[in-house]
Amino acid sequence: MEIVKTELKGCYIIKPKIFSDERGYFYESFNQSDFNRAIG
Repeated sequence: MEIVKTELKGCYIIKPKIFSDERGYFYESFNQSDFNRAIG
């Protein structure tokens, strides 16, 4: 996931990672450890 800071204090935009192959698409909507590393 990609975490984007906004101008509002404490407000972030969380974008999912999208994975694709010949079978279709899969996305990871949230990952707690990535969130903790980015936000603190």
